[in-house]
Amino acid sequence: MEEKYYDGKKYYNNLLNMTDEILPCQRWAKYCLTTEKIDIDVSLWAMEYYVKIYDCLIGNDPVNQKGSSYKYEVSTSGVIYRGDTMTSYANFIRKYFKEKDHLRNIGKEKCAEKIIEGESVEEYMEEFAYLSHTLGNLIPVPLCFNVERSGEFADCDYWDIAMYNIYRWCETGDDRYIYELLNRYNKNNHMAESIFRFKKWLSIYNCNWQEFVDRNYLNAFVDKDGYPIEFWNNHFAFNRKIDSLSSSEFKDTVELINKLIINRNKDIVDRNKNIIIYGGVSN
Repeated sequence: MEEKYYDGKKYYNNLLNMTDEILPCQRWAKYCLTTEKIDIDVSLWAMEYYVKIYDCLIGNDPVNQKGSSYKYEVSTSGVIYRGDTMTSYANFIRKYFKEKDHLRNIGKEKCAEKIIEGESVEEYMEEFAYLSHTLGNLIPVPLCFNVERSGEFADCDYWDIAMYNIYRWCETGDDRYIYELLNRYNKNNHMAESIFRFKKWLSIYNCNWQEFVDRNYLNAFVDKDGYPIEFWNNHFAFNRKIDSLSSSEFKDTVELINKLIINRNKDIVDRNKNIIIYGGVSN
């Protein structure tokens, strides 16, 4: 499998005792099991890209998050921004091994251990392991947005759900879509702050859906009419869970997500050819 776009996990090769040659799922497993306090989406590698290619952050410098040597953030117009992995690999590898090994449940760490011990995954899952930490699956978002929108046990950690609720809010101005996005289980005890940060973020794009999509390189995630692409049937209307997907639906979903991430990577690179180099930022 050709790795045309840089896998951010490679940024930590030395720290994780990895080489570029190991399989993507093994990279993910080492990253998952490390005791180091690292996150690719808020790494210096990712943050240096955010402040170069996202126009709302240009001219600002990443700084260390308080108490962290490896995690960064950037502040502009009174709002702190951090990175978010748009659709995480963890929920998918859990579903994959539950199906493959006929398990009732399994955590992501156990999945990682199985991979380290030599258990293989199919090509479409290898590809997702690689793509999951490329720029096409990373985006800067306001403080706390990534945790809040993921839901309980990360059961809403899918970018189509984020896109759908942002789209509906832009179209209607109805704050219930912010609640649906950031407080689905009524456990967010600082919703006033969450709403403030969300609206401050969207105001950068004049609360306009197409402007939000264009300036965040999200055209790959909408259809020809500008409507968010649903990862699987009834995900929007009924919040249908990943564990309800059949084997064929699951594979189709992963292959769709891979395609969308690849297309977004291409868009990012095509629009920033003077900035993006494989593995780092051009000065």
